[in-house]
Amino acid sequence: MDNKIINKSLDKSNSSSFFYTSSPRDIVSGSFNGIVNITKGVFTGLVGLIGTPIYYSKEGPKGVAKGIGIGIVLSIALPLGGVIMGTKQILHGLVNTPIAMYSKYNGKIWDKTQNKWIYYSLKEEINKYKDIKQTKKAHVCYSDEPVKDVYYYDILGVEFNASKSTIKKKYYELAKTTHPDKFPEKESEFKLINEAYQILNDDELRQKYNKLGKDGMKETEFVDSETFYKILFGSEQLKFYIGEIIIYTISSKEFKTENLEIKQIKRELEIANNILILLKKYLEMGDQSREYYQETKKNLDTTPFSNMLLKLVGRVYVEIGSGYLNQMENFKNYFKTRSRDFSYKYNLAKSCLESRNDKSKASDVIINMVSIDIEQTIKRALVRIFWDHNVEKDTKKRYAEGLIMIGTIFKQDSKDIIETKKYLELVF
Repeated sequence: MDNKIINKSLDKSNSSSFFYTSSPRDIVSGSFNGIVNITKGVFTGLVGLIGTPIYYSKEGPKGVAKGIGIGIVLSIALPLGGVIMGTKQILHGLVNTPIAMYSKYNGKIWDKTQNKWIYYSLKEEINKYKDIKQTKKAHVCYSDEPVKDVYYYDILGVEFNASKSTIKKKYYELAKTTHPDKFPEKESEFKLINEAYQILNDDELRQKYNKLGKDGMKETEFVDSETFYKILFGSEQLKFYIGEIIIYTISSKEFKTENLEIKQIKRELEIANNILILLKKYLEMGDQSREYYQETKKNLDTTPFSNMLLKLVGRVYVEIGSGYLNQMENFKNYFKTRSRDFSYKYNLAKSCLESRNDKSKASDVIINMVSIDIEQTIKRALVRIFWDHNVEKDTKKRYAEGLIMIGTIFKQDSKDIIETKKYLELVF
């Protein structure tokens, strides 16, 4: 598994130079860097040979001659430099390979930020990011200016300048205590709570309501209360497994003040820790824990959307688990992942273009964005677990076996993607 999954930032010593110059990890890394260096040298030399005469042609015949001379020098110097730097990378990679093999054997990973082999500890990284703030500054969503009326605010029991996070929290508290399944007599109250939340959680609707009051919301189309409740609670229950989906983050009012890189790392660390909690039952009971995970899946699988999310989670669990136990499976899964990633990105770009003219394509945008986000996030979380040098190999083997079992259960009874699309069209 490649260390770049965790260390997303580029190696500083490489980013400041045209050619790769820092010592590569091994022969694979060195060969890649070497080929890139050679390619850069040849390509830029060719560009220089053709481009400099054209650039200096504005100075007349002498300029053309000058450009040809400079172009010839560049066409020799740059490819030669690329070959030298490329060969150097390959040779350094070859020399570093025994150290790399020894380090891997002893449970070390390659840290690109430090450009060296290290022992990774999940606990240490969690402690490192625990107290790091992910917001740049405090953010106030709404001012203290008077509003037309406070009807919907009173329904949720919040102040008219309450933040979106406060409104969301209050909605969850009230919806749980008024849902018709448990409290049939509170059906009308449940409906009003959903109506209030749909208005106050939407920036445009909230501004309109603040200005015009309840009478100004008569033409507003509300999503069916039960449908709205299910999709919100379905994704909320799955937060334990997937964290906060990125489309929720970028659509929030607080998005502009958040450090997304830190937020994402903390999300991955939280998921990694939650997966270990999930695996605890398997470590205790082995295959006898199957019923527990089947019941867990049943409770989570409440909508076509949550069914799709469970399928994504399950697939990643199985691939990472099987890849740890079998190197050939790891190799095959690598290409499967690459193929899916390309497909998601292609379909996302296509659906974004199509959604401009066809609003029904918005569900395709959501599905592909969510698929990319969840797969990458869970993989990064799982890789941290298997890299942890504090965990014995036998325990990691059991982790992998547990992930395969849980993932297989989560993938069962997967619904057709068309059902998910139709469902999302009701809500978005």
